Amino acid sequence: LQVMSGKDPLDSRTIPVEVEDYLSGLSNQPNKIKIGIVKDFFYGNSEKEITDHIDGVMEKLEASGAEVIEIQGSLSLDELLTATTTTFDVEAAATHGEEFQKHPQFFPPLISEIIERGLRTPSRNYVEAQKIRSQVRSELTTVFEQVDVLATPSTPAQAPLVSGGTTGPALFQGPWTTCGLPSISIPSGLDLRGLPLGLQLAAPWLGEKHLLSAAQWCETVLGPLGDTRLA
Repeated sequence: LQVMSGKDPLDSRTIPVEVEDYLSGLSNQPNKIKIGIVKDFFYGNSEKEITDHIDGVMEKLEASGAEVIEIQGSLSLDELLTATTTTFDVEAAATHGEEFQKHPQFFPPLISEIIERGLRTPSRNYVEAQKIRSQVRSELTTVFEQVDVLATPSTPAQAPLVSGGTTGPALFQGPWTTCGLPSISIPSGLDLRGLPLGLQLAAPWLGEKHLLSAAQWCETVLGPLGDTRLA
């Protein structure tokens, strides 16, 4: 992250801001951390085993000194889900559409489906998706006035036994990617099969230094592999 951050004169999309020393944040642990737990969207799309696990993780973090605050009804994440899909489809089509139309045989089925969907999407749908994106970014800015980081499950279900080319759905990463916010997933425990479970943390825009510090604190409390098993 330290190497990748900062303004790149060859990439106009990079941000001209001074790069912080991310490692220094890891040596200065917070005295008290405020964690917002977002249940409406994330719990509503998770299996019960996952929500039970995250509840246990939150209890352990709270017992170790964190202040846990449930965030309710202030984020339009269901609307953002549709906006994220639309944005991803259209931008994939804009980037790869010309090559795809010339040589469709070179694209795997999943990517082909995304590009084809993007090519069919009306421009007004993309514009509306960007409005929703801006709205949720504004909502998140208000939420982060109350908490240091937001916590969610990393995935809606347990790790797939057979990947089939994927590690599982990226449903819970979409909101942060769409809104341009940093997020991190840390080990939080094992399921009954011995497969890993994760806790995802998200921070405000350009809040990577604070996010890493908060994640390290949580990781210290939970242990290097997490020790909260599903009952």
